[in-house]
Amino acid sequence: MPENAPTPRKVLILGSGQRIVNAALPAFEALPELYSVEGVIARKEKTIATKNGIQKVEPISRLDNERIAAIDLIFICVSKAAVPTVLEHLGKLEVSRTDLLIDTPVLLFKHLSHFKKFEPFRNVWVAEDMSTLPWLDTLDLVRESESLGDPKSLTLYQSAYAYHGLALAKTLLGGAPIKSAKRRHTGGNSSVRKLNLASGKTCLIHDPRDYNSGHFSLHFTDVTICDRPHRDHMHIDGIVEEQNGELRYVGFQIEGKNGAHETRMEPYESELFGPVEPAKRDASVIAHMDAFKRVGFARLLTNIHAGKGAYPLIEAIDDMWIDYVVEKTGRWFSCPMSSARSGLARGWVGLATGLAVRLKS
Repeated sequence: MPENAPTPRKVLILGSGQRIVNAALPAFEALPELYSVEGVIARKEKTIATKNGIQKVEPISRLDNERIAAIDLIFICVSKAAVPTVLEHLGKLEVSRTDLLIDTPVLLFKHLSHFKKFEPFRNVWVAEDMSTLPWLDTLDLVRESESLGDPKSLTLYQSAYAYHGLALAKTLLGGAPIKSAKRRHTGGNSSVRKLNLASGKTCLIHDPRDYNSGHFSLHFTDVTICDRPHRDHMHIDGIVEEQNGELRYVGFQIEGKNGAHETRMEPYESELFGPVEPAKRDASVIAHMDAFKRVGFARLLTNIHAGKGAYPLIEAIDDMWIDYVVEKTGRWFSCPMSSARSGLARGWVGLATGLAVRLKS
């Protein structure tokens, strides 16, 4: 290892599904100077096929304090129903010097009584890769270079799913909490969700999600940036180059009044994205969302290693909570009795949902 090279953090992965195989393991393996995967753990012993071959999966019953003592970071990506059981097992171990990264939506609404099980860990973050999509840097560059100021509103047309859409909206609109949300049906399985942020900014999310036809528009005072060519708006283009006989995504560009603004992905990020299908060479960034989310996951990991952390736990719980209530009732508003940000609300909802689960079992 070169002098002054970063020390790899030792990682345990809990879970063995497609998210692990297709996103997490490739991302960790693309960053060998930052992370060393010390094992993959699931409910029972088995093997899984990965890009680099066969990976042995150990049973969680073997996980003990001796094993945890050498681990810097645990990544949990299991079925939603299994999260409380996994947290229960980890809570019996000495994890006060171990960080936790957990996949979305973290907890189901009915499992909010388990929120306190995150307290034993040194730090807890969420693997919300919508917050670190690689083309977000290009938008930031244009905002600064063109002196656009803050965005006023956002439209996500069939380009965001459930709580992921809320996370993307908060990211693109500056991070302010959501103050209220409501949904109205527009026919068939279509609907529109309107988010009002505490900053006064708004977001419209048109459902259902369909990345192939979806798009976004980020509205500023005098300018709109979108992800498809438009005669009246700036738009973001992907930069695709041919490398060794394959098309590779290498960066992004937006043409502004002050010239072209370009950002580039790292070579390992282009590799994580994978080859570009010729038919999708000119497709929008939204059409490539699944591949960009893999890159976003890797960027979460680099941020964690750099000491910046990742998507905050309370933000992810907030996203899940709002999405659940809006789906069930059509509207939600923030107050001390209804917001995930309120300890009082987390307490009474956790108590109520925990009692309901016990009565059903």
